[in-house]
Amino acid sequence: MAEKCIRKHFIDNFDVDVSSHLRPSSFLCMSQSIAAEQVAMLDCGATYFDLLKENKAWAISRAHFKFLKMPKVFDKYVFSSWHKRREKLFYLRDYKMESPDGEVLIVGTASWIVLDLEKRSVSYWDRMNENHEIHDDAVEEAAPRLRMPRGVQAELAGEHVVKYSDVDTNFHANNTKYVDWAMDVLDYELTSTRRIKELTVNYNHEVRPGQTVQLYTAVVEEEGRLCYFVDGRVEGVSSFCIEFVY
Repeated sequence: MAEKCIRKHFIDNFDVDVSSHLRPSSFLCMSQSIAAEQVAMLDCGATYFDLLKENKAWAISRAHFKFLKMPKVFDKYVFSSWHKRREKLFYLRDYKMESPDGEVLIVGTASWIVLDLEKRSVSYWDRMNENHEIHDDAVEEAAPRLRMPRGVQAELAGEHVVKYSDVDTNFHANNTKYVDWAMDVLDYELTSTRRIKELTVNYNHEVRPGQTVQLYTAVVEEEGRLCYFVDGRVEGVSSFCIEFVY
């Protein structure tokens, strides 16, 4: 029977920003790590090393997180994750971070795929079945497809050349880095003083070492919320699109 992976720890000082709150990219690193641990708990031959034997690897396609209360440095937390179900080539996984007394801090969902490392394309793979699912919703709907808003002129806000510190074992830029690149081109007064309420990201194409990513931004205000969009493009093609809601 499938079980949730549960971690109990505290927010370390290298996981926070200048305001002492959890850095969004640090949370994404934590979510990747707990996902790998929970996959190993399923005992279905789906770990990183199992897939690598077939020249395959896990990769996130889309993610959506809601930051209800951003934890601060040294705050204790209980973090859980579980495989929810499969939808075509997507493996839906949910996340929940709570305080030790049960206050919900962060909820989220991510749509994972299996990447063929040789062909650099999505691979059909069917080793996780209904016995590995936990039908519990941290976020009911799957992470949405995201595009830059229509009717708003996107502006080039900066560029980033992919280097050593960006690249992971899949030989491409780790997806957590995209959030840092995106936040770096937003106004520092905004990112250093205001807390993100929601984060949605779509990974459209991988970014390889040496490539230059052009970062385009647009902002939309709706229903009292400020929505900042960042589109990372390589040679004019969108590699990722991120929406920050403040």
